Amino acid sequence: MSEYITPNGRIPTRHAKESLLRHGFQELFDLVDDIIENYSRRTTQSDGATVYIQRTRGKTTEHNIVIEGEEGIVTGLLK
Repeated sequence: MSEYITPNGRIPTRHAKESLLRHGFQELFDLVDDIIENYSRRTTQSDGATVYIQRTRGKTTEHNIVIEGEEGIVTGLLK
């Protein structure tokens, strides 16, 4: 079993493993599950990938994003 599988069993692609870490996600990747399960908005890209957008609140309204394609989690961004 890959060390990169999220607690809820989602599998990041090879690209996502590096990208998620670079964009501020921690290796447990539990935040990936949280964004997907508690999204504020969901949309589909032209390539069929699903984009999950989670609105966050701090001093300003920001958004966390996870993109999931046929191969698994593609990337994510924390704001």
